[in-house]
Amino acid sequence: FPKRPDDASYYFVIRKVPYAAIWQKFASGEGGANVILRPAVDTWIQVRNAAGAPLKGARIANLSIRTEENTLTYVSRGAEHLLGWEFTASDDAGRLNLPPLPEDASIDVRIDHPRWAQEKLSNLRVTAGRLDAVSLPEGVLTTFEFVADARTPMTVDGLICETMLFSKSSHSAETLNRIPMTITGSQIKFCAHPVTYESA
Repeated sequence: FPKRPDDASYYFVIRKVPYAAIWQKFASGEGGANVILRPAVDTWIQVRNAAGAPLKGARIANLSIRTEENTLTYVSRGAEHLLGWEFTASDDAGRLNLPPLPEDASIDVRIDHPRWAQEKLSNLRVTAGRLDAVSLPEGVLTTFEFVADARTPMTVDGLICETMLFSKSSHSAETLNRIPMTITGSQIKFCAHPVTYESA
């Protein structure tokens, strides 16, 4: 790699079929790195609503991947293309396909939906086929409205913002974390858990 400034850190992605892509961070002073690729596994999650019916339109909000050799890869929606992935929504049967993941990795995945509150699955072990099932709870449809500063008028429609709302409870599934949303009609709308949040 070209020489980097002494105080720089950088990310790199390595991809090679039929292995799972990895995304690692290194600092310039660390020297070389050994990278181990694992075979990619096709896997999915069954998503249901609070009544137990298959839920279409559920999405991956973010995904954390851990292996013994690659400590942590964190991918939020909107950044998955960097790994050559596409986060697709669940189908009519509630099947939510995950991207090609490293075999036997441990993952955490947050799943959200425009009309249901998000849920989190933790410490799933990656194997081929169905990993788990999850039911999204009922939530509160929430609207944020954006108003441009009158001193510098601008059109806010079409802008993409990432919402970070931290719940005061300790239940991490209630936290809305870095979900990119497009402003339409000067608003964004999403479904949240009915709890108290602190914005950041």
